[in-house]
Amino acid sequence: MTEVLFRYDDAKSLEISGVCEKNKIVCLELFLDIGDIKEPADGKERMSVIETMNGHADINDIHDSIEHIIKAAEGGESIRIWYGKAPYAMCGFCRLCSMLEPYNADVSTVRLPDFVQVNDELIISHSVWGEVDSNEIKSFLKYEKKLTKQEIRSELYRWRELVNDNSPLRAVVNGRLIGVPENFYDFVLLKYVTHEPKDEMMIVGSAVGNELGISDCWYSRRIDCLIAEGIIKTAFIKAGRRYICLAV
Repeated sequence: MTEVLFRYDDAKSLEISGVCEKNKIVCLELFLDIGDIKEPADGKERMSVIETMNGHADINDIHDSIEHIIKAAEGGESIRIWYGKAPYAMCGFCRLCSMLEPYNADVSTVRLPDFVQVNDELIISHSVWGEVDSNEIKSFLKYEKKLTKQEIRSELYRWRELVNDNSPLRAVVNGRLIGVPENFYDFVLLKYVTHEPKDEMMIVGSAVGNELGISDCWYSRRIDCLIAEGIIKTAFIKAGRRYICLAV
């Protein structure tokens, strides 16, 4: 069985869990919630997004991952998709279904539940697989669900809608994946920016803590944009760290 995830941190958690062999894990980290999605996965703009968000982009890794998945589908190997509510994962899931629709492979999903009740007093919330204790991942196999051909085709149609829309960003709103403007998450950042200078990384960490499945890299990128727009300003830099505050 081929196991597919959409972020390296998520794939690493599955690898450590021992649920499957390492060579059966495929990571399709394309950051499809960001940027132009009309071009191929190895297109110039997509590679630029990956490099911006991940610090590097290896086109050979992408080709190898896609080839692994297609060979598995052509060979009749079962494919299991691990995803959750984070926009990058939901976009990856839709895109993968569009790739698998022509084949008759057995496809199943393990969708990360929004909440897990540990006991009568403790409920844990996760937004991405990378947050889950690797020792606990095996217990989530009870959520595995086989996808019907109709369900796969439905995700294909959803992906086509997103591609036709091709907004700068995709977000999950009321459980639905939709295209949104690039400044959609700015309100999350601005909750933590005041007229008093604060450590930028502390602000980013607070924003990530909202569990929307948005990476710290995205929030850092948006802070740079808000500074350029004159909404936020750099107050000072101390010990190599930037302190920011509202500009007006």
